[in-house]
Amino acid sequence: MTARHSRRGFALVLALLALSVVGSICVGALLRARAATTTVSFSISEIQSELVLEGLSTAIRQWLEDSETDLSTVNWPARGRIQILNHESENLSISVEAIDLSGRLHVSRLQTFAMRGLPSDLQSIDPVQSRRIAASLQRNNLAPTLEQIVALGSTLVLDAPLAVFPLSEEVPEGSTACEWLTTLGPGDLNVHSAPPELLRAAVHGLNPTLSRRAVESRQRGTRVDDDVASALVTERNRATSRSSQNSRHVPLTTKSSALGFLISITHSGRIERWWVSLEKRPDRRGSQNTNWRIVERRRIDL
Repeated sequence: MTARHSRRGFALVLALLALSVVGSICVGALLRARAATTTVSFSISEIQSELVLEGLSTAIRQWLEDSETDLSTVNWPARGRIQILNHESENLSISVEAIDLSGRLHVSRLQTFAMRGLPSDLQSIDPVQSRRIAASLQRNNLAPTLEQIVALGSTLVLDAPLAVFPLSEEVPEGSTACEWLTTLGPGDLNVHSAPPELLRAAVHGLNPTLSRRAVESRQRGTRVDDDVASALVTERNRATSRSSQNSRHVPLTTKSSALGFLISITHSGRIERWWVSLEKRPDRRGSQNTNWRIVERRRIDL
């Protein structure tokens, strides 16, 4: 995605957000045609962060549904997250960072070679225990969260729990579980957005020349060349389709079907941090049409 289209898309997000907050709002210079930058100013006497979050979540979903939004062209950073919104005014500050969860290792794939590409503390999560946790929750019609998998699935006794979300701006990118693991999506790994260490482990056994080129692209924080990505996906998925469900190889993809957003809202010195995630799901059972749906929205700094 080009910088211009990214700004235009999230100008729309801001415009929709402005409609949902409580108080008087002044929005200036919204979505100027083909403008390189967009300015939004707020004048808010009192605000409820839950309403801001509601409006922002809906706006993000609508932006993803926009026919002009093309996630396949985004240059995701080598690891960690990409900031898509950073608004500051006298009374309000909003920061939004995005993570392509399709480029993270699904917890159902912890038994694969790709797990070797995780940071050492995350390699302590036991695949069997994780599956038991997920199955137990699903029997009670509950979807497992990453916090539960990380907290209950680790085989190590740690002085402090493994960090799941970055709760301050000082936390370095790539140091928390949400930047490496996910409970969402079908479980295929997006070669265009996976961290280079994770991708290197995931392409184990594939064409070494193509694998090296793909990892080098991710080290630079760029998309993998389309021909390289397509060849790796075809080679891996041809082999995986012939193997059992317990294959040691993670399936590969070039598409994004789950995204997570870290949202920080600061008002009058009070900071709240939230996690919002969306999945691309069929409209109804058996349908070929898919839409983005909000599947998680919770505060993470409690």
